[in-house]
Amino acid sequence: MGLDTMLYVKETPWKGLGTQYDSQPVDSQDLVEKAKLTWTVNHTPMITELHNHVPNYNAIYREDNNEILGVVNKSTPILVQNSEMFLAFDYLLGKSVDIETASSFDRGKTVFGSFKIREQYKLLDDDIDHYFVVVNDHLKVDGRVSVLNTPVRIVCQNTLELAMHKNFYHLRVPIGLDASVNRSVSQTIINSVGDAILNMQKRAEEMYSKKIDRRYVDKLLDELFPYPKVDDDTVLHSKAMESVEILRDTFITQCMDADNLDNYRGTQWQVYNALTDFTQHYYKKADHAYDLSYRMKKLTGVGTPAEPNKVVKFLQIADKLAA
Repeated sequence: MGLDTMLYVKETPWKGLGTQYDSQPVDSQDLVEKAKLTWTVNHTPMITELHNHVPNYNAIYREDNNEILGVVNKSTPILVQNSEMFLAFDYLLGKSVDIETASSFDRGKTVFGSFKIREQYKLLDDDIDHYFVVVNDHLKVDGRVSVLNTPVRIVCQNTLELAMHKNFYHLRVPIGLDASVNRSVSQTIINSVGDAILNMQKRAEEMYSKKIDRRYVDKLLDELFPYPKVDDDTVLHSKAMESVEILRDTFITQCMDADNLDNYRGTQWQVYNALTDFTQHYYKKADHAYDLSYRMKKLTGVGTPAEPNKVVKFLQIADKLAA
């Protein structure tokens, strides 16, 4: 799974893994201690049997167990310690946001915290909860952390991935001990919510206004769930054809026909929401549903999923399918 430690408040994520707390941490230091993230990282120059030092290359390692997390091509790495990565949220905790989870995975290579903003938003007919995912990748040695804006449809708990590749959805913010800088960073993070929600509202209204029909859906299936090309090995392809048929049927019956999309039927917005449901809740392998490393890598700004993101591809071809 790759999960090392996890803190969660009240609700139980990922099959009850981690340590549950009934009340919010009082500040970032309390959060780090309860999440068992007090260990630190450091760097050391790379050497070989022939060289005392490999120019520009450093190994990043944990100081509590000396385990190497990876190697970076940077002469002077600027590390963000776990004790520093949430400092900007000291100005927001208990006021604008609440912590939901904090975790380390992949031996500590990546540490993240998920914060829920207290204000609720409206998107078309849906109530939206808004989250920040703060990610400290210890191999991105630029003195910054990633902050991902993550709006979620309450009715089905689907993350709305729309335009997540845009800058106001994915921030790289500087982290340090300077109180004035951290206060400024906290304000930047809160301000990014407004930009994210406005952009989401605009895109949602635009897609809701564009109607689709059965021909549109058939073309979409051919693009996102293509059948394998048949050649002389037709028999060998039968299982692959059957697999694609199952994926198509799952997408239509379980996602497109979901009751929570009744208000959006016959629009591009219905397709978009069905695809977010499919990509987040249906997996080729059952164990991926509980593989935190796999799920985190599907977040833009954290990593690249093993297969192309169907939501992103749809956004690229949505209007072309109507031609």
